[in-house]
Amino acid sequence: MTSPSICYQLITALAVMTSVGVTVINIPQSASALPNTNHHSLTSLAADNSWQNMQLVRTLQVHSQAVGAIAISLDGQTLISGSDDGTLNVWELNTGKLVNTLTRDVGMISSLAISPNGETLLSGSSPSLGSIKQWNLRTGKLVRTLHQEEDWVVSNLAISPDGKTGASATQKMFQFNSETTFWDLQTGKVIGKLENPTPTTSLVFSPNGEILALGGDDGTIKLWDWRKSELLHTLEHSKAIKAIAFSRDGQTLVSESLDETVKVWNPQTGTLISTPIENSDLTFINAVALHPSGQVLASASGGENSHLRLWNLQTGSKLNTLTGFSSPIFSLAFSPNGQTLISGNQDGTITIWQSR
Repeated sequence: MTSPSICYQLITALAVMTSVGVTVINIPQSASALPNTNHHSLTSLAADNSWQNMQLVRTLQVHSQAVGAIAISLDGQTLISGSDDGTLNVWELNTGKLVNTLTRDVGMISSLAISPNGETLLSGSSPSLGSIKQWNLRTGKLVRTLHQEEDWVVSNLAISPDGKTGASATQKMFQFNSETTFWDLQTGKVIGKLENPTPTTSLVFSPNGEILALGGDDGTIKLWDWRKSELLHTLEHSKAIKAIAFSRDGQTLVSESLDETVKVWNPQTGTLISTPIENSDLTFINAVALHPSGQVLASASGGENSHLRLWNLQTGSKLNTLTGFSSPIFSLAFSPNGQTLISGNQDGTITIWQSR
């Protein structure tokens, strides 16, 4: 759901990629394959006791540096990981098998987006040479480079639900203003832009594709009718937005901020529904992920005492604290069926948990 922070990208020196071996560590207690994606009851999976018994299933290791971006195909079969070592890898999620390495780029992979049909992947790398590339996942081939310019940071990428439009949030290094660009993925042409006076930290389309939500470093979330370039609502936190996510039905928008709160909004009206988490210990958050039901939040904190916690967004209570990761987490994602949680870690590993 998130990539390494813009500040991290700016201050981290680029490293020359070294060849590493592939290690897949399977935990004996859970030797069975992960479930195929199907339409389980997301509500029943969201806040019941299964989250209190979540188990480490598998650890993948091939990257030599932090895994700052991950994406999962809608059918739950394919995992994409992007790393600061410049590699972009395709995994079979059910088995942990490394299927393909698409690129060994010169920049850190900072953001990923995969189309609903699983055919198109967008990858963003930065900061030395900010680039946005479009890939065909079925062939493993580069389709085109949409953007490439020195000293640009690619902070976020998204693909519309119909798979036709890509959106990117970029900014010039050491400048505060950012821009959101819309790309026709059939032609690679720019079809629109939005300007933002502050850095964009999060970007996501609503499930029906009508709204684009932009989270900002200034603590605001702007909801746009992006086709008309019309600002619909401005939502507010007191500090920078770390992550935003729509529920699968599009009826709610969840936002997490460095002000240590999580808020739930009605995106149609722009009104605040609830603030389930306030003044907890959500500090130094590196990554968050929202369960497809919209009822469970996973948050990973950084610093010396890193934690990965699961929260009930109906009550604000903590459901579980997960263990098994070996370093701070930089990226998080739930599988589409909501039964699996995947993290990309600072030491280059990818950790997979499953609810029981």
